[in-house]
This record gives sequence, C-alpha cells and structure tokens, in this order.
Amino acid sequence: MSTIAPTVQLSFTDRMARQRQASSRTSASYRGTFRLLF
Repeated sequence: MSTIAPTVQLSFTDRMARQRQASSRTSASYRGTFRLLF
C-alpha cells in the first residue's frame, strides 16, 4: 500500500459514515475497492 492510501481510506470512510450515513456494508465494500486500487 502506498503512504497516501491509509489517509484517503480514513477520510473517505469517515465521510461515508458521517455525511452520507452509509451502512457499514457499503463502507466495507468501498474499503475493499480502495485496497485493490492502491
């Protein structure tokens, strides 16, 4: 994983949970996608 990946992941996950009120499954799905990307 690159050094920026954890920062992007945390920022995006936090936004999904707080602003978009996404479910934990949605966040987990995006987390998996980011892991594949980075």
